[in-house]
Amino acid sequence: MSTSMAEAHRLVELAGKRGRTYAVMQNRRYLPQIRAFRDLVVSGAIGQVGFVNADFFLGPHFGGFRDAMESPSLLDMAIHTFDQARLITGKDPVSVYCHEFNPPGSWYAGNASAVCIFEYEDGGVFCYRGSWCSEGSPTSWEADWRISGSKGTARWDGTTAPYAEVTEPSAEPSFMSRFRRIEAEVNWPGQSGHAGHAWTKCSPPFAKGESRKRTARTISRVWRWCTARWRAQQADGRSGCKRGRTVRLGRDKGDALRRHAGQGGMHGAGERPLFG
Repeated sequence: MSTSMAEAHRLVELAGKRGRTYAVMQNRRYLPQIRAFRDLVVSGAIGQVGFVNADFFLGPHFGGFRDAMESPSLLDMAIHTFDQARLITGKDPVSVYCHEFNPPGSWYAGNASAVCIFEYEDGGVFCYRGSWCSEGSPTSWEADWRISGSKGTARWDGTTAPYAEVTEPSAEPSFMSRFRRIEAEVNWPGQSGHAGHAWTKCSPPFAKGESRKRTARTISRVWRWCTARWRAQQADGRSGCKRGRTVRLGRDKGDALRRHAGQGGMHGAGERPLFG
C-alpha cells in the first residue's frame, strides 16, 4: 500500500471518505500450488510444524526507483514471502531478527539481501533468506520452501507440485528413519495468479482485513529497523549491517522497547526506535 503504516492508514481513510475500496491485488495467495502446499502442511501429515524455511534468490535488473530504494528486497519483495508463510502455516510471528546487507556486485543503492528469523508463539521458527542481486541458479519468484514437522518434511520449489516425505513406523530401531512420499493434490478451483480471488470479488477480507494488516505491520517493523541501521551506518561511513537484534512484535512489548530505546538500549546513536 505504501512505504509506511502511517501512509497506508491515511490512504485507507481517504478511500473511505470517497466511498472507494483501496486494495492491493498483487499477492501469492491464489496459486494452485501454494494452496496444495498449505493443505499438505495443515493436514497434519508432517506433524507439528517446527521449522519453516524459504529461500528467495533472483537477480532482476529493474532499473528505475527500485535501484535507488533503501531496502528494495525487504520492502518491495519479501513482504510477499512473509505473507506466504502466514498463509501456509496459519501462524503469526511474535518476534523477528533481521540482518540486512548489500553484497559485492549488487547494483542496488540500498541493501538488497537479508536474513530474517521469525519466532512463533509455540517455539517454531521461520527462516527467510533472500537476495535480489543473486546471479545464477535462481529460485522461483514464489521462493523455495522446506517445512519440517514432527513427523516429516514438506517441500515446494515454488513451481512444481508440492510433496512431503513422512516417517514410516518401524518395529526395529534404526539409525535413519524410513520415509513415505505423499504427493499433494493440486486441484484448487479458484482463479489463480497475482490478482486471484481478491480481483474477481474485490474481497474485503484480503484487501482490508486484519490478516493483511498483520503482514503489513510485520514488514513495516522489519523495514523500519533496517532503515534505522542503514542510516546510522551511512553516517558512520560503513556499509551493510554489522549486527542485528531480536524485537518482539506484540503491542505490549513495543511499549517496553520504546522505553528501552529512550534509555540508550538496543539502538545505536542516531537510530530511530522500531516501534513508535
